[in-house]
Amino acid sequence: MKSILKYFAFAGLLLAVGCETTPEQPQTEDTEVYVELIADRETITADGVDAVRFTVTVNSEDRTADAMIINVADNSTVEGGVFTTTEAGSHTFVAAYGKHSSEQKTIVAVAPEVKEPEVELTADTLTIKADGEQTVTFTVTADGEDVTAESQIKFVMDGNALEGNTFKTKAYGSYEFVASYRDYTSNTLIIKVTKLEEPTPTPPVVGDYRVGDLYDVDGVKGVIYGFLDRQVTDEDGNRVTKTYCYIMSMDQASLAWSTENVWCNCISDKGDWNTEDMMYRYGTSPDKYPAAQWCVAHGEGWFMPSSEELHLMWSAVSGGTYVFDEAKVALFNDKLDDPLEQDFYWSSNETNDEMAEVVAFMDDSVVCLDPLKSKSFCVRAVYKFEVTAE
Repeated sequence: MKSILKYFAFAGLLLAVGCETTPEQPQTEDTEVYVELIADRETITADGVDAVRFTVTVNSEDRTADAMIINVADNSTVEGGVFTTTEAGSHTFVAAYGKHSSEQKTIVAVAPEVKEPEVELTADTLTIKADGEQTVTFTVTADGEDVTAESQIKFVMDGNALEGNTFKTKAYGSYEFVASYRDYTSNTLIIKVTKLEEPTPTPPVVGDYRVGDLYDVDGVKGVIYGFLDRQVTDEDGNRVTKTYCYIMSMDQASLAWSTENVWCNCISDKGDWNTEDMMYRYGTSPDKYPAAQWCVAHGEGWFMPSSEELHLMWSAVSGGTYVFDEAKVALFNDKLDDPLEQDFYWSSNETNDEMAEVVAFMDDSVVCLDPLKSKSFCVRAVYKFEVTAE
């Protein structure tokens, strides 16, 4: 029914046009009239600005000024032969000249492209400390305009949104953030949260002696590396506890534990006892135990450390971290003639006839290994003396 009504409305409009006064047309009833509606383009942008310009010719002669251009959809006329629209879709037109009309001409109006705004997430700092106090403040802009209040800032990892536009934490690590503004997403921003610096531990002190200090008294020279309490028997036969200060030698060597496979009963946590058993009690000859012999050659009181005494050295050297950190090791290496190395060190403890224990001065290592006694590894001589706390 609507189509029929539109047809009659259009026909009526043409009839009205035909009744209007138009310039004299030197035509007879037998003269053929050909009306053509010409458009300078068939597609425009539906932005209210982009336009199509029509020309009406009658028998190839420009009669635009004398013709009427009609929008078929609503029977409206196109003023000045120029058509613009904000309505995307097809628009059909026809030209009327006197009682004659052209064929329909369809113009397609395309919706304008919506420019996606450039959404940018920035921060006043990219690094904060994991103290729960230092704060990073975010800003969101769209094409340079601050839209922070209209945006959400989210963690990339789980999509959770911040409350507001600030972030602080006590957990160190890297955090990734993005901002969402309307249906648009910003760049990814990485905030680095640094671990709080742990206070440098104060080296242990007993009396006048401190770990890391150079000791040079009465011909005994080395670097203090720790203190151990030992149960000993006093002159009256009583068991008492004494504290000993341990010193590492200024030099080191790479030697075999032994050149023969003999059990020497070296199972004590006291390196001086093991060294005596190896050199003078169970060993067949001192020169068959190169590492221990080298330690004893430093002078009276020097010996090859036990695994426990060597662990104490490794703990001191690494600052208790059991990581070979050059900065921490420097407390000792700056004073030593031969620097400590990231390597295996022989202890005076043996496992069986063929194997003895080494301590690994290596990252994350706190265990003893059991290599063959005939292999060459680092060795460091140790000296101890009794101290009393003041």
